[in-house]
Amino acid sequence: MVQRTDWVLSLAVWLAMGMADATVVQFTDRATFAAQGTLVYDYDFSDFGSSNTFTVPGGVRSAPWYRGGITYRSSLNMVMGPAAWFRPIANVIYNDEWAPLRGDIEEPLSMFGFDIGYFGRPPVYAPPIVTVEIHTNVGDYVLSDLTIPYCDTALQFMGFATTGSAEYFTGFTFRCQGAPDPSHAVMTDVALGTFQSGVPEPSSLSLLAACVAAGGVLTLRRRRK
Repeated sequence: MVQRTDWVLSLAVWLAMGMADATVVQFTDRATFAAQGTLVYDYDFSDFGSSNTFTVPGGVRSAPWYRGGITYRSSLNMVMGPAAWFRPIANVIYNDEWAPLRGDIEEPLSMFGFDIGYFGRPPVYAPPIVTVEIHTNVGDYVLSDLTIPYCDTALQFMGFATTGSAEYFTGFTFRCQGAPDPSHAVMTDVALGTFQSGVPEPSSLSLLAACVAAGGVLTLRRRRK
């Protein structure tokens, strides 16, 4: 596990890249993430029920849908449940048009966590190439070439916190592409809150180190002012 010294070194890399006000750290454990502050929202789509198959949230295709501090803005929001043929272990939201899953965080909050996975049936669906984009008012944190689990067996927690008082989360984009056929990225158990600790816990990972550990690539894009 990466210690605080690694977080400082990663921050130095961000400074060298011109991201002096980029202060995001990542957590791989939900309990550790939750202990960093106060959660304002924690929504897991359980109100759709355990017998849910496929439901268009809000009942209107291709319309934005708000729940738990987030407006989901995919081209076709769909909530899939454990009773569906793909058998996710929980109700999950995805884009039913083989396109990115997108959402806007409607309040200036400094903690953002979620469970992520994908679905598809091998060998028809190959394991996907996944890109997770975390958007803040400062810039975009793009974690590419990631590996995530198939949602009928497991989901992977990803948590983020902005440790600088001037930075907050504004949204996300998940891109999931397999070969030869695409796969869907899915999301559930979405938490938003306010970061309160002065520094990350020793068990937390820097965003840069966590991405490297997962075999991915991290790109930082400054928000235009």
